[in-house]
Amino acid sequence: MQLRTAKDFYVRVDLRRRETVRESLLSPEHESVRKRERLKRLKGNVKQVATGDVQVDGVPMIYQGGRAYCGITTFLMGAQYLGIQVDPATLASVAGFRYGQGGKKMIEAYNAVAREGGMRLKRATKIDIERVQVSVDAGLPVLVWRHYDKGRNQLHMRATGRAGALPEPDDSDKARWPGVGSPAHASVITGYNRQTNEVIFDESWGEHARGKRMRAEELEATSYYVFYFSV
Repeated sequence: MQLRTAKDFYVRVDLRRRETVRESLLSPEHESVRKRERLKRLKGNVKQVATGDVQVDGVPMIYQGGRAYCGITTFLMGAQYLGIQVDPATLASVAGFRYGQGGKKMIEAYNAVAREGGMRLKRATKIDIERVQVSVDAGLPVLVWRHYDKGRNQLHMRATGRAGALPEPDDSDKARWPGVGSPAHASVITGYNRQTNEVIFDESWGEHARGKRMRAEELEATSYYVFYFSV
Protein backbone atom coordinates (compact mmCIF):
# COMPACT_ATOMS: atom_id res chain seq x y z
CA MET A 1 0.00 0.00 0.00
CA GLN A 2 1.23 3.49 -0.85
CA LEU A 3 -0.28 6.65 0.68
CA ARG A 4 0.23 9.92 -1.13
CA THR A 5 -1.00 13.30 0.03
CA ALA A 6 -0.64 16.92 -1.04
CA LYS A 7 -1.93 19.69 1.21
CA ASP A 8 -5.13 21.30 -0.06
CA PHE A 9 -4.98 19.03 -3.09
CA TYR A 10 -5.58 15.30 -2.74
CA VAL A 11 -5.22 12.09 -0.77
CA ARG A 12 -4.45 8.96 -2.75
CA VAL A 13 -4.07 5.36 -1.69
CA ASP A 14 -2.54 2.82 -4.10
CA LEU A 15 -3.02 -0.88 -3.34
CA ARG A 16 -0.61 -3.16 -5.18
CA ARG A 17 1.05 -6.51 -4.81
CA ARG A 18 4.35 -6.04 -3.04
CA GLU A 19 6.35 -7.42 -5.97
CA THR A 20 4.85 -4.83 -8.35
CA VAL A 21 5.86 -1.77 -6.28
CA ARG A 22 8.72 -0.02 -8.07
CA GLU A 23 10.98 2.89 -7.30
CA SER A 24 11.68 3.72 -10.96
CA LEU A 25 9.20 5.81 -12.92
CA LEU A 26 10.18 4.01 -16.11
CA SER A 27 7.96 1.07 -17.01
CA PRO A 28 9.58 -2.40 -16.89
CA GLU A 29 8.98 -2.86 -20.63
CA HIS A 30 11.08 0.21 -21.39
CA GLU A 31 13.63 -0.18 -18.62
CA SER A 32 14.69 -3.61 -19.82
CA VAL A 33 15.36 -2.42 -23.39
CA ARG A 34 18.74 -1.07 -24.37
CA LYS A 35 18.93 2.51 -25.60
CA ARG A 36 19.82 1.57 -29.17
CA GLU A 37 16.78 -0.69 -29.39
CA ARG A 38 14.52 1.95 -27.82
CA LEU A 39 15.65 4.50 -30.39
CA LYS A 40 15.00 1.99 -33.17
CA ARG A 41 11.50 1.31 -31.88
CA LEU A 42 10.72 5.01 -31.58
CA LYS A 43 11.82 5.65 -35.15
CA GLY A 44 9.58 2.76 -36.19
CA ASN A 45 6.59 4.74 -34.92
CA VAL A 46 7.07 7.39 -37.60
CA LYS A 47 4.63 7.18 -40.51
CA GLN A 48 4.74 9.09 -43.79
CA VAL A 49 1.87 9.35 -46.24
CA ALA A 50 1.53 10.45 -49.85
CA THR A 51 0.35 13.96 -48.89
CA GLY A 52 3.76 14.60 -47.34
CA ASP A 53 2.64 14.28 -43.72
CA VAL A 54 5.26 12.79 -41.38
CA GLN A 55 3.76 11.84 -38.03
CA VAL A 56 4.53 9.95 -34.81
CA ASP A 57 2.02 7.19 -34.00
CA GLY A 58 1.29 5.94 -30.50
CA VAL A 59 1.22 9.14 -28.44
CA PRO A 60 -1.52 8.56 -25.83
CA MET A 61 -4.42 10.90 -25.29
CA ILE A 62 -4.72 12.17 -21.70
CA TYR A 63 -7.90 14.14 -21.14
CA GLN A 64 -7.49 17.24 -18.98
CA GLY A 65 -11.18 17.60 -18.21
CA GLY A 66 -12.42 20.93 -16.94
CA ARG A 67 -9.14 21.74 -15.20
CA ALA A 68 -6.38 24.12 -16.29
CA TYR A 69 -4.12 21.11 -16.82
CA CYS A 70 -3.02 21.50 -20.45
CA GLY A 71 0.61 21.87 -19.34
CA ILE A 72 0.28 18.78 -17.15
CA THR A 73 -1.55 16.47 -19.52
CA THR A 74 0.32 17.37 -22.71
CA PHE A 75 3.66 16.79 -20.99
CA LEU A 76 2.43 13.42 -19.76
CA MET A 77 1.26 12.50 -23.26
CA GLY A 78 4.90 12.72 -24.31
CA ALA A 79 6.32 11.22 -21.10
CA GLN A 80 3.96 8.23 -21.04
CA TYR A 81 4.67 7.61 -24.72
CA LEU A 82 8.31 7.23 -23.63
CA GLY A 83 7.35 4.80 -20.86
CA ILE A 84 7.31 7.07 -17.82
CA GLN A 85 4.58 6.14 -15.36
CA VAL A 86 3.23 9.29 -13.72
CA ASP A 87 -0.41 10.31 -13.32
CA PRO A 88 -1.77 13.85 -13.81
CA ALA A 89 -2.74 14.40 -10.15
CA THR A 90 0.75 13.57 -8.90
CA LEU A 91 2.46 15.82 -11.43
CA ALA A 92 -0.02 18.64 -10.78
CA SER A 93 0.70 18.53 -7.06
CA VAL A 94 4.45 18.68 -7.69
CA ALA A 95 3.92 21.56 -10.11
CA GLY A 96 2.19 23.61 -7.42
CA PHE A 97 -1.44 23.34 -8.48
CA ARG A 98 -4.06 23.86 -5.78
CA TYR A 99 -7.81 23.83 -6.39
CA GLY A 100 -7.15 23.39 -10.12
CA GLN A 101 -5.09 26.58 -10.42
CA GLY A 102 -1.42 27.45 -10.13
CA GLY A 103 1.39 25.53 -11.72
CA LYS A 104 4.19 27.98 -10.90
CA LYS A 105 6.64 25.08 -10.52
CA MET A 106 5.75 23.45 -13.82
CA ILE A 107 9.23 23.45 -15.35
CA GLU A 108 10.75 22.13 -12.13
CA ALA A 109 8.17 19.34 -12.14
CA TYR A 110 8.94 18.51 -15.77
CA ASN A 111 12.65 18.28 -15.03
CA ALA A 112 12.10 16.12 -11.95
CA VAL A 113 9.98 13.61 -13.86
CA ALA A 114 12.44 13.54 -16.76
CA ARG A 115 15.38 12.98 -14.41
CA GLU A 116 13.70 10.23 -12.38
CA GLY A 117 12.34 8.55 -15.51
CA GLY A 118 15.68 8.41 -17.29
CA MET A 119 14.50 10.84 -19.96
CA ARG A 120 16.24 13.97 -21.19
CA LEU A 121 14.30 17.18 -21.66
CA LYS A 122 15.78 20.21 -23.37
CA ARG A 123 14.07 23.58 -23.21
CA ALA A 124 14.19 26.56 -25.57
CA THR A 125 12.44 29.92 -25.67
CA LYS A 126 12.30 30.00 -29.47
CA ILE A 127 10.98 27.19 -31.61
CA ASP A 128 13.22 25.78 -34.33
CA ILE A 129 11.04 24.10 -36.96
CA GLU A 130 13.95 22.13 -38.39
CA ARG A 131 14.76 20.82 -34.92
CA VAL A 132 11.10 19.86 -34.49
CA GLN A 133 11.26 17.94 -37.75
CA VAL A 134 14.41 16.10 -36.61
CA SER A 135 12.66 15.11 -33.37
CA VAL A 136 9.58 13.84 -35.20
CA ASP A 137 11.78 11.91 -37.63
CA ALA A 138 13.28 10.17 -34.59
CA GLY A 139 9.83 9.27 -33.27
CA LEU A 140 9.86 11.92 -30.55
CA PRO A 141 6.97 14.34 -29.96
CA VAL A 142 7.68 17.96 -28.99
CA LEU A 143 5.86 19.94 -26.29
CA VAL A 144 5.15 23.60 -27.00
CA TRP A 145 3.76 26.40 -24.84
CA ARG A 146 2.04 29.02 -26.94
CA HIS A 147 -0.39 31.91 -26.99
CA TYR A 148 -3.94 30.79 -27.74
CA ASP A 149 -6.92 32.28 -29.58
CA LYS A 150 -10.33 30.65 -29.92
CA GLY A 151 -10.84 31.81 -33.49
CA ARG A 152 -7.45 30.51 -34.60
CA ASN A 153 -8.21 27.22 -32.86
CA GLN A 154 -11.34 26.78 -34.98
CA LEU A 155 -9.24 27.34 -38.09
CA HIS A 156 -6.67 24.77 -36.97
CA MET A 157 -9.43 22.30 -36.17
CA ARG A 158 -11.02 22.65 -39.60
CA ALA A 159 -7.66 21.87 -41.19
CA THR A 160 -7.37 18.52 -39.38
CA GLY A 161 -6.26 15.84 -41.81
CA ARG A 162 -6.18 18.24 -44.76
CA ALA A 163 -2.61 18.87 -45.88
CA GLY A 164 -2.35 22.28 -47.53
CA ALA A 165 -5.68 23.52 -46.21
CA LEU A 166 -4.03 26.53 -44.58
CA PRO A 167 -2.98 29.27 -47.01
CA GLU A 168 0.31 31.09 -46.80
CA PRO A 169 -0.24 33.84 -44.22
CA ASP A 170 -0.57 37.45 -45.33
CA ASP A 171 -0.59 40.63 -43.21
CA SER A 172 -4.32 40.30 -42.52
CA ASP A 173 -3.87 36.75 -41.27
CA LYS A 174 -0.86 37.64 -39.12
CA ALA A 175 -2.85 40.41 -37.46
CA ARG A 176 -5.11 37.72 -35.98
CA TRP A 177 -2.31 35.72 -34.38
CA PRO A 178 -2.43 35.79 -30.58
CA GLY A 179 0.43 37.37 -28.66
CA VAL A 180 1.43 38.50 -25.18
CA GLY A 181 -1.72 39.00 -23.12
CA SER A 182 -3.57 36.16 -24.84
CA PRO A 183 -4.31 32.96 -22.87
CA ALA A 184 -1.41 30.53 -22.45
CA HIS A 185 -1.80 27.00 -23.76
CA ALA A 186 0.24 23.81 -24.27
CA SER A 187 0.14 21.40 -27.22
CA VAL A 188 2.02 18.30 -28.37
CA ILE A 189 3.59 18.43 -31.81
CA THR A 190 3.39 14.98 -33.40
CA GLY A 191 4.11 15.70 -37.04
CA TYR A 192 4.87 18.07 -39.88
CA ASN A 193 4.57 18.56 -43.61
CA ARG A 194 7.52 20.18 -45.37
CA GLN A 195 5.61 20.66 -48.61
CA THR A 196 2.89 22.76 -46.98
CA ASN A 197 5.07 24.19 -44.16
CA GLU A 198 2.61 22.93 -41.53
CA VAL A 199 3.00 21.37 -38.11
CA ILE A 200 0.59 18.70 -36.86
CA PHE A 201 -0.34 18.74 -33.18
CA ASP A 202 -2.61 17.25 -30.53
CA GLU A 203 -4.49 18.84 -27.61
CA SER A 204 -5.40 17.10 -24.36
CA TRP A 205 -9.11 17.60 -25.06
CA GLY A 206 -9.97 14.14 -26.36
CA GLU A 207 -9.62 12.14 -29.55
CA HIS A 208 -11.35 14.83 -31.61
CA ALA A 209 -8.37 17.13 -30.90
CA ARG A 210 -5.76 14.98 -32.64
CA GLY A 211 -3.98 15.90 -35.85
CA LYS A 212 -4.79 19.61 -35.89
CA ARG A 213 -2.70 21.76 -38.23
CA MET A 214 -1.00 25.13 -38.02
CA ARG A 215 1.33 26.95 -40.36
CA ALA A 216 4.91 26.85 -39.10
CA GLU A 217 5.10 30.64 -39.37
CA GLU A 218 2.22 31.02 -36.91
CA LEU A 219 3.73 28.61 -34.40
CA GLU A 220 7.06 30.43 -34.62
CA ALA A 221 5.30 33.72 -33.87
CA THR A 222 3.00 32.51 -31.08
CA SER A 223 5.11 30.01 -29.10
CA TYR A 224 7.25 31.03 -26.14
CA TYR A 225 8.60 27.76 -24.69
CA VAL A 226 9.51 24.50 -26.39
CA PHE A 227 10.46 21.19 -24.74
CA TYR A 228 12.30 18.51 -26.70
CA PHE A 229 12.08 14.93 -25.41
CA SER A 230 14.93 12.45 -25.81
CA VAL A 231 15.99 9.15 -24.24
